[in-house]
Amino acid sequence: PQAVLPELKAQAADGGAARRAAVVTALKYTVTEQPQAVDELLAHHLKAILLQAMEKTDDRRSTLKIRRAAVLLFTAVAQHKAALVRADLPAYMPTLLAETPVDASLIREVNLGPFKHKVDDGLELRKAAFECLDLLLDQALVDYLNDYAQFISHIQNGLADDSQDIRMLAHGMLGKLTRLPNAFLPLLTSLEDVCGRLLATVQQKPAAAAAAQERERHA
Repeated sequence: PQAVLPELKAQAADGGAARRAAVVTALKYTVTEQPQAVDELLAHHLKAILLQAMEKTDDRRSTLKIRRAAVLLFTAVAQHKAALVRADLPAYMPTLLAETPVDASLIREVNLGPFKHKVDDGLELRKAAFECLDLLLDQALVDYLNDYAQFISHIQNGLADDSQDIRMLAHGMLGKLTRLPNAFLPLLTSLEDVCGRLLATVQQKPAAAAAAQERERHA
């Protein structure tokens, strides 16, 4: 590990997006539940690797894979070795929360002949970010930050997301927040906005051309 990890850190900071994403993905597999010799080195290098990989650039599409790989690495560390990221959560959270809104620049239109279809290339990254937030909530790491107001404001992005998977994650997190004493006042403050988004979900009706399965889902 002493020889390999510094080299991986260098590769994660330089080179093409595909190579950098592969390196960060490889690092994820060094994170296990059991103590490993690499843990001490990870503690020393992890912050620099993650913050650089999670950083947004002007060309957001070109960094999609590396940013998603970084979020998945962060999630793995938070799940199995939370002590490695707890102290630096204030540095990680702004970048992670910034991945929760829909990025219009990542939505493209595909011409399928008689009709056109919109593809959201940012969906997998956004879903990974919400799954990470859900884990942080379960691991009480959000309570460590004690900044529920900001956390709730970004959960609202998920309540209005077009993706049903993300909406389900956001609704689940909202339910967990109602059981946390420190989240009570921030949740109460944002209650009007939250209820408005919940009402929009309840009143949503499937399109006329929706498949039978989707209609059953809305029933």
